Amino acid sequence: MPRPAKQPMTALSKSATAGLERLVMAAKAEASLLAADQAESTRKTYEANARRLAAGWDLESTAAKGTRYAMRAAGLWTMRKQLKKALKEADKIKKNGMTGEELFVMRELQWAASLEKVRELMDRIDAFKALPWDKPHDKERRQEKSHKQRAATDAQLEKFFATAAKSSFREAFLAMEFAGVRGEELGKGVRIEAIKKNGVPTLSFFIESVKADGRLKGLDLRRVDVPFPAKAAKPVQRRWMELAKAAAKKGGHVVQVSKTENQSVGQRLTQNFRDIAKRAGVPISSYALRQRYSAQVKASNPGDAVAVALALGHQTTETQRHYARRTRGKGGISPVESIGVNIIGAKIRGATARTGPPLHVKEKVSLSAIAAPPPASAAPRPRGPRM
Repeated sequence: MPRPAKQPMTALSKSATAGLERLVMAAKAEASLLAADQAESTRKTYEANARRLAAGWDLESTAAKGTRYAMRAAGLWTMRKQLKKALKEADKIKKNGMTGEELFVMRELQWAASLEKVRELMDRIDAFKALPWDKPHDKERRQEKSHKQRAATDAQLEKFFATAAKSSFREAFLAMEFAGVRGEELGKGVRIEAIKKNGVPTLSFFIESVKADGRLKGLDLRRVDVPFPAKAAKPVQRRWMELAKAAAKKGGHVVQVSKTENQSVGQRLTQNFRDIAKRAGVPISSYALRQRYSAQVKASNPGDAVAVALALGHQTTETQRHYARRTRGKGGISPVESIGVNIIGAKIRGATARTGPPLHVKEKVSLSAIAAPPPASAAPRPRGPRM
């Protein structure tokens, strides 16, 4: 009489085991999306954003798509790391329980239990992916949705800077207003010098770009000259004078913002600007300062695409089409003249290359001296700094 075949020792049904194997395959596919050769800077950024998520970062707190996707990437990176570790632990339990082709009952149960953590992580990842990363719900916080079109007006900035009177970022915001400095560029330090140009008190800004690749993208270093805005509203003149007083010292003045462990320079400026704007009751984003600057540059350099590109730090005349047009300068935006000087001699694509400011701008600078200062009998107005 033949001996009956030995039945495998098992605590799980075939269907249950097959379901767990499918879970493992799906989890391994998800974990494989974790980059193995990640740059150190990227890893640190993910870790910083992951800490913000763990502290309770509010998805509705920003409408900036780049920030939202950066936080999404950090969250997935963190959970995939946890998933990879959980899979490794489950696989170790399974292999330790092998005897021939069979699993000990106890080991099989332990393996199944360890996969509950994998299942939980997969559910968390799916729920995290399903969040509305591409579109915020809170309409009041969608300030940056149209940041490519809106420029800050005089009235908005008057309220903003009144609220930011004691802010440690005040000088940084002023540099963004008068020279169109990007937030991240302030991390490198922006030097401001007070000079006289054609007899007119002028602020010279020296800005190292964060959007230049050394070849065809952006100007590595740009210089922007801003004469005293004699035709601007008085609050604008007073803010210009505020920077002029700081820059009047020997060697000029450097405005710089440092990053923190959790935030980059741009993130710090954006967050603080948003907080101040909210307290001031003005619906503008920090990018509205660069849009305002663009409108002023285009208004003071009509039809001169190269002059505009130099002032904005672009190496092509095509990029400026994304920024506020000069016609928007009529919407409560004071005329402030801004001259981009090509100090590195880079060729501006899309138009004839030019070194230094265009001739018609030089003439305007000379003529603008007639408008300032006012006669002594007139109502007092801000004067340019003594040089």
